[in-house]
Amino acid sequence: MKIFIAILILCGTVAGVYSHQRHHLIFENTFENAESMSVWANQEKPGSSSITISDSVAHSGHSSLKFILNKTDRTVTGGKRAEVTLKPEPAVKVERWVGFSVFLPASFILDPEPEIIQQWHDMPDLAEGGVWRSPPFALTTQNGRWELAVRWSAARLTSNQTSSGRIYDLGAYQNSVWTNWVFHIRSSWDSDGLIEVWENGKLIQTINGPNAYNDNGGNYFKLGIYKWVWMPGKDTGKSTTTSREVFYDDVRIGDEHAGYEDVAP
Repeated sequence: MKIFIAILILCGTVAGVYSHQRHHLIFENTFENAESMSVWANQEKPGSSSITISDSVAHSGHSSLKFILNKTDRTVTGGKRAEVTLKPEPAVKVERWVGFSVFLPASFILDPEPEIIQQWHDMPDLAEGGVWRSPPFALTTQNGRWELAVRWSAARLTSNQTSSGRIYDLGAYQNSVWTNWVFHIRSSWDSDGLIEVWENGKLIQTINGPNAYNDNGGNYFKLGIYKWVWMPGKDTGKSTTTSREVFYDDVRIGDEHAGYEDVAP
């Protein structure tokens, strides 16, 4: 009888971990079938093999989303990129919870030049003289480390050079393992902005203050690889790689009422 009760307690604990009811989600994608790609508003890719559903590795289930980008790939929307995007938010000043898992294979070697792994991009007010510029939020890798690049401006921008920014070191990345990220973001060009960062369940960074541009249109979520230094005219010759491969799984976005458990991989 004691053994039976112990088994029940153990099973209940395990079930509790995996049966959490997620709430307040506005987006969820676990890439378990080809139809899962239809929920993305756009795919920015140089070829048909640049973004694919893969069963070679998975954080949960059987599949993940695989991105491959080569230096020789054609330019897409003004850059060397393979990314999927969602529709813009209704306004810049929104609060979101974001969770996803990312896998960097052994081939993802150290490179002194950066690439973006995930970003929230702004929608510049082109009709008012705005220009495309660096995103206000970007998770990047450089020199074997995770970094978070944050840019902002309360003034209405007509160039990229007049914004402010800072890069936060989030620690060394690991190859051939899944890294779980959760971001709590309150987007604002004022002092009430907030970014909280969890890596593998541990809160590693809290950033208070501005983290967005003063635009009319809201930011939009992008997932995938963007390596601008491979572009002609921007190539410094310092990059030690000519190809990047990254896998993603368990992508979730929650609204302002969500919490860590709602989006955590």
